[in-house]
Amino acid sequence: MRSLMKIGISAIFISAMALCFSMPIKADVNSSLRTRGFQMSYEKKGIRTVGMAPEKINGKNVVKTGFIYGVKESNGFVNNISDEDMVANSTNKYVVKLESTAQGYNDHLKENQYDTNKYFVRTITFAYGSKAEFESVYLARAYAVLEDDTYVYEENSKEFSILSVAELVYAKMLMSSQEAHDYLYNVIILPSNPSFPFADYNWSGGTAPAGE
Repeated sequence: MRSLMKIGISAIFISAMALCFSMPIKADVNSSLRTRGFQMSYEKKGIRTVGMAPEKINGKNVVKTGFIYGVKESNGFVNNISDEDMVANSTNKYVVKLESTAQGYNDHLKENQYDTNKYFVRTITFAYGSKAEFESVYLARAYAVLEDDTYVYEENSKEFSILSVAELVYAKMLMSSQEAHDYLYNVIILPSNPSFPFADYNWSGGTAPAGE
């Protein structure tokens, strides 16, 4: 597990002069490679990204998967990040590549018995548990490494904040316990959005979808 705010890409500790401008890098993309959505982890105090990749891309086996993450906006500072920066060898200092581990593959996410896609997750733990961290805007982009060591990427990065995911997960009652449900409301949502409506807990389970 890693923290987006502790891997050298936090904008909380930068000034407006610290924006990074990197050279465009052409990326091979595939529409079957996608960020499916996000989950909140009460036990790990973090956010989990869920991705999906086919077994083969361009006729070659997928051997590794993961996500490219970027900090787009934090504490009022906007970082210069485009999809061209959201690649494995990015020179943008607000972008990082995090590979899925063996424990990060989850067959329980398959839609049915005929689903041959690989489902992978990556959990990012909260660094500070602060209002600024929860309100920061991040980017996530799924990637796959093929058997010939080439990288393929999701067509477009997905934008999210911990706060926006928490609000959606809370409203849809996707947390697995009353304690976790209340944690989202009291610790993440209320400090930033005091008018957000309270919801009695009635678990439904699932994943908050990623935006297009």
